[in-house]
Amino acid sequence: MRPAALLGVLAALTLSVCVLSPRVSAQPLTFGHALDPLEAPARTGFAQVNRNEVMLRGGPSYIDDRWRLFGGLEARLEAGRLGLGLEIPGRTGISSAYEEDYDELYDLARRLLYLRLSPTPTSPLYVRLGPLERLRLGSGLLVDGFGTTAAWEERTVGAEVAVRLGGVTVQGFLEDLRLDGLVGGALVLEPLGRSASRLQGIRLTLEGAYDLALDASWGDSLDLPFAAGATLQVPLWGDALAVGPYASGAYQQGLGGEGGISAEVGFDATAVRFVDLIDAHARVGVFAFDDGVPVTPFDAFYPVQRGTNRIIQADPFFQEPGDPRRPAGAAADAIEAGWGLLFAFDVRLGESFVLAQTARLPVGGQRVGHHRLHAAYGTERGLRFRFAFERGGLNRLSSFFEGFDADLTMLVFDVDYPISPRLLVSMRSRYGFAALPEQGPADPNSYIVERRFEPSLGLRLRF
Repeated sequence: MRPAALLGVLAALTLSVCVLSPRVSAQPLTFGHALDPLEAPARTGFAQVNRNEVMLRGGPSYIDDRWRLFGGLEARLEAGRLGLGLEIPGRTGISSAYEEDYDELYDLARRLLYLRLSPTPTSPLYVRLGPLERLRLGSGLLVDGFGTTAAWEERTVGAEVAVRLGGVTVQGFLEDLRLDGLVGGALVLEPLGRSASRLQGIRLTLEGAYDLALDASWGDSLDLPFAAGATLQVPLWGDALAVGPYASGAYQQGLGGEGGISAEVGFDATAVRFVDLIDAHARVGVFAFDDGVPVTPFDAFYPVQRGTNRIIQADPFFQEPGDPRRPAGAAADAIEAGWGLLFAFDVRLGESFVLAQTARLPVGGQRVGHHRLHAAYGTERGLRFRFAFERGGLNRLSSFFEGFDADLTMLVFDVDYPISPRLLVSMRSRYGFAALPEQGPADPNSYIVERRFEPSLGLRLRF
């Protein structure tokens, strides 16, 4: 079946079927960082356990191919449902000081890790200010893995909000509190959420996103930078474990390509509080996209690839002297209609561990697929672990191991390991992007791979 015909079938199915657990109303808010085990307050039953700590860390710092020394203060404070995380670093070296930490006024806002109001079983309202990571709306056909930390020194302080009122859940986010970036949201309707019918888990999700940064830079263009989509989910069978089909459809324009539609269908399985401990969700599906339509346009790489922004290939081995560096990945206007396969799952074990994976793998050789993996673990003793991996430019099913674009890769590996009540060993490592300083005023914003590595020894005060 040709991709265009397949798209028509999938778009029609968007008006029909999907699945979610019949007990979906019992599910907690899972939007953004709402249940992040490294941020959310610990709970004992319905009671919250506040954790307050201040850490002083120091050690070597490797950034921009140079070694320096760094020292810094981290604070994580909680009061009821409120939580605050701050990081105040300083870096210097014998031959070169590092000025990027405080070279503009907005860097003061970047000291904020998070300021949050956490949801509870009796008050399902969630608000968080801080850098965004791993955001998803609906089935993820439009917004999946979106964040503002791809270029760490240019990260923005955004906001994410979610609230549930009866059978209606509202989700929203801002990339930048200065209203100079992506803004999006979703309206989730569960009209039969508390009925006795097996169809009580029916769910309709309407979602959309608009890029204020492109709107401002593209002036009076009628090709407004926005995307909108819908997912209809209807339970078919299952109780503690619900399984059935799902479908989504979306339209996008003004994001660099011709614009058009995309769609996805597949099967969904959801388990809520299995053995009173495990929440799990898995999906397998088929997606299709039109000419000039990026697959999941708003992902982790979007801030460094929006509009005329480009990630530039870092390896010049096969490049002739004087030749311009080539952009990584596929430009939106070069994408041809196609299809691919989706594999995704996420597991949450109590309130201390999460594991999530999503892979959209194209069939046909275009470098438009992506793969992301995230794991986080936190304990009362102060042990913290986070691993996040993002890879773009996948072009076939075997792209996990070969045929991917190495420049479209992001990695985060953070560890805090307490070796005594007051002493801990930490590591902060990040593989992301930094702006090229040599670009001219008429050139598009170009980014190149940046590696950051900071092992440290720290003192911790808990109260």
